[in-house]
Amino acid sequence: MVRAPLPDDLQSIAELYHHVWHEAEAGFAPEVERFRRTLMYFLERIRPLISTMLIAEATGDLAGFVSWRSNYLGQLYVRAPYRGRGHAADLLAAAERAMAVAGTIEAELHCYVGNHRAHRFYIGNGWRDDGVITKPMADVGGTRDVPSWRMRKHLQ
Repeated sequence: MVRAPLPDDLQSIAELYHHVWHEAEAGFAPEVERFRRTLMYFLERIRPLISTMLIAEATGDLAGFVSWRSNYLGQLYVRAPYRGRGHAADLLAAAERAMAVAGTIEAELHCYVGNHRAHRFYIGNGWRDDGVITKPMADVGGTRDVPSWRMRKHLQ
C-alpha cells in the first residue's frame, strides 16, 4: 500500500533512509560524506520533504519511501527484504503521477555512476540516461566531485 506519511512516521522513515543509503549508496560517496550522514542528518533532511513524500507499507511494516521537490525526484529507497516485490515501482509510479498533477512536464533524478541496479531499474521504468553530471560531496580537505547519471522522464 502506498500512502502519504504521517508525522509519527518520520523517525521510521529516517531510520530506513539512513540504513538503506549506507547499505546501497555509501560506497559511491567519499568517506567523510559517509561519516557525516548520521541518523540525525537523515531525520533533518526528510523533515522539509514530508509534503512531497509517499511511503509503501507491507503488512504494516515500512517497506520504502519516495520524495521529490518540484521536477526533481530526490529519494527512492526500499528496504532489502522488500526489494523485487514491486514496492519501488509502485512508489515511483505514484510519485510520477503526483509530479505530473503538480505540473511537472519532465522529471529528473540523479543516480550514482556505478549503481547499476538502480540505473537498470530506472531505465526499465521508462527513464532515459541523459549523461553524467558531478555533484560536490564532503571529502578530506574540502569537497570532491562525485559522478551521477542524470536520468529524465517525460511525464505529460
